[in-house]
Amino acid sequence: CTAFCKGLPALQLEMIDTALDRSAAGIFRLGETFMYRLQVENDVGSALTPDMVVRFSLPPELEFVRGRAERNVTVSGSGQAASSSRFVLRPNQKLIMEFEVKVVKVPPRALVAARVTVVADGSGVELASESESTTLKR
Repeated sequence: CTAFCKGLPALQLEMIDTALDRSAAGIFRLGETFMYRLQVENDVGSALTPDMVVRFSLPPELEFVRGRAERNVTVSGSGQAASSSRFVLRPNQKLIMEFEVKVVKVPPRALVAARVTVVADGSGVELASESESTTLKR
């Protein structure tokens, strides 16, 4: 019996909330704009990833303003959702995306969570996900 191994991607996600100047911040006020910074990495993978897209979901207290990414990947959306254009990562390659958002409401408990999901383009199969909790104040 002979087995052949083609190689595997190994996706790793890291998302943090920051001030617009990318400085550390974890509490944002009503009306303030800040960003979620996402790093998607094919970490120690041994093959290309499939064609992928990132889907970004926000709670009702936050509103998408604009997004940007490296390597000609685009980010678009409105309201509580955004998505990227299609991209592929080689082994050990990473991609940084930034999602600028605005605080439009403050919840009773002050804590909200944004979520990103990386899915295979075409099939929609979820490949990885990450969430980040943020504190909102008046």
